[in-house]
Amino acid sequence: MILLIIVNTCLLLAGLWLWKYISQSSTGVPVVPGLPLLGNTIALGRGGVAFITQCRQQFGNAFSLRLLNQRMVFIFDPSLITLFLKAPESTISFKPAVEQFTERVYGLPSAEFFSLHEQLLTTLRQLLTPDKLEVMAKQLIQYAQPQLDDWKQQGRVELWSACQSLVFSCAGQVLFGKQFFQRHGLEEVLKTFLTFEENFEVAASPIPHLLLFQFRAARAKLLLMFAESISQGDFQGSVVEKLLTGCGMSPKYWPNLLLAVLWASQANSMPAQFWSLAMLLLAEQAASRQQILQDLQQAVQQQHKSTTADQDSSNSTQQRQQQADRNAEPIQIDADTAAVMIRLAMDKRSYVSRCVSEVIRLRSHSIAVRFVAADDLTLTIKQPAVPHDSKTNLDAVRIISAVSNMTELNHKQQQQRTMQIPRGSILAICPFESHHDAKLYPDEPWVFNPDRAGIQGLEPGTVVPGIAGLGFGGGFWRCPGRFFAEMELALFVQLVLHQVHLAPETVADSRGHSESGPSAASTQQSQLADACTRSTAGFNWFSPASILPVRWLCRAREVAVFGAGCFGGSQQQAQTWCHSGDLERWLPQPNLLRLVGLKVPLGSWWVNVSNSSCVPDLLRLAPLVISTFSDRRSVTWRIYVVALAQLLLLGRWRCWPVERVL
Repeated sequence: MILLIIVNTCLLLAGLWLWKYISQSSTGVPVVPGLPLLGNTIALGRGGVAFITQCRQQFGNAFSLRLLNQRMVFIFDPSLITLFLKAPESTISFKPAVEQFTERVYGLPSAEFFSLHEQLLTTLRQLLTPDKLEVMAKQLIQYAQPQLDDWKQQGRVELWSACQSLVFSCAGQVLFGKQFFQRHGLEEVLKTFLTFEENFEVAASPIPHLLLFQFRAARAKLLLMFAESISQGDFQGSVVEKLLTGCGMSPKYWPNLLLAVLWASQANSMPAQFWSLAMLLLAEQAASRQQILQDLQQAVQQQHKSTTADQDSSNSTQQRQQQADRNAEPIQIDADTAAVMIRLAMDKRSYVSRCVSEVIRLRSHSIAVRFVAADDLTLTIKQPAVPHDSKTNLDAVRIISAVSNMTELNHKQQQQRTMQIPRGSILAICPFESHHDAKLYPDEPWVFNPDRAGIQGLEPGTVVPGIAGLGFGGGFWRCPGRFFAEMELALFVQLVLHQVHLAPETVADSRGHSESGPSAASTQQSQLADACTRSTAGFNWFSPASILPVRWLCRAREVAVFGAGCFGGSQQQAQTWCHSGDLERWLPQPNLLRLVGLKVPLGSWWVNVSNSSCVPDLLRLAPLVISTFSDRRSVTWRIYVVALAQLLLLGRWRCWPVERVL
């Protein structure tokens, strides 16, 4: 008897839950069907951004998910994205959205953090302004040189791990100082941080931390490291030391604040560095690689022409002897070449900077959230709520409409729709999906194209102008360290391409047997329509005898599709996005389950490392050699003769790079 009561209660709850989604939403926002109590939590966890894309294809530019007891409304219309980023805090609030990270992940109490949040951002922006980046860039070059020498000695590196080590060691020492890493060991700090970062997203979820043993151990170890270094004065004179003394936060929470700064400075830069190098190493990007090196070479030539004319001829013998003495030493970069690299890295209009911005666009984070602070937030969609450029997709929409409302969708009435978002709801955008939207990036958004125009459709001032679009956020809460991050990534790209020659060893393990991005996307658009059609085959839609079974059967199918994520599996859905920026699929798949932060690669990618070929360097020297051929007393001519003799007489194919020959 008790068992029967329990079963009937469960059936009643399930029926009420299904009926809730059959009825029209009172807020005007399409509600994505979900499981009882859990809602869409499982589907979002299984599919990540692929599930968000599927929901958009079926429910339009605004839809509502249910994550346990919390409503999350996704918006994609450009006008709504502008409102999302520029609305005042009293209407759409940012602070409650980051509370789960500051308190649950970093251990910073909300009362302590939010009262100083704006002051922290202001202090960071002042410490990382463009006029202060040149000194940091020189330090990055200094710390990167031993790393690149190790790459050449190894001869073969796994690019993802190598980029993690490169970015972490260099940027970490610039921001935190050398003493911290010398005390605790660079490799140990990196290993602990990677464990912390891998569990970051799960730790921010409602899952109890008691179940996350690795996360708790890694966080505790990092906090102890920071506390010990603070007491020993390891951060004296560093960027973070100025932040700690200028933010006004209690010293009790300084280790937690440093943990937040460490994650913010590393978690996105490491994958961005990997994707920047990996995409530029693709065969179809040979022109982009050549353009970066050509821009660098031309700027170096101009720099050397201006300095060579002022050199005293009496120093030529000494300079030539110094070059010969350093023949067998690791390649170093002279001051002129370093200055040129820094200038190009800090110039947002340079080609290398545009390449980095394009990579950030293609591998951006999947979700950015705010909380609705107003009593009733009214949103208006000025476009059709459901896409209708695909016949297959329109058929799916008509099926859903016929089941739910028994009326055909009238697109003319959907041109402008008002939605009421209750207070306390989560408002979310998906930069990863939006960056592949032709309305925001009209020129083939799936293709890696550093020459494209910036993001379109948003009001001026919404985001920082440029290709990266939503990658650094927008409005007042945009990333305070974006200038440093862009400079760092562009600088490392130039250093690696200039110093070493990287050749991919094998194709990615995930390369395979799926269609190209757009065709695969159109295939996925039909999955829900096929599912609904299969579930209702054999019924007459408008027959009174069959209408109720049809509605319940189709609704049960929708619950399975959008509640449990049973629409082909996340792996099949992920095939669509494997082509983003990599149409031939030579690179590892991006991890689409990662919602916070840039996408990380799922597989390894090995490259062979060798010294930069001397033949291209000599060919690039040809214009300068010709211009100085008549003046055999010039320093340039004499050094070139030494390099040529080394190549021909000593039989060594490794010769000085351009900056040393000059």
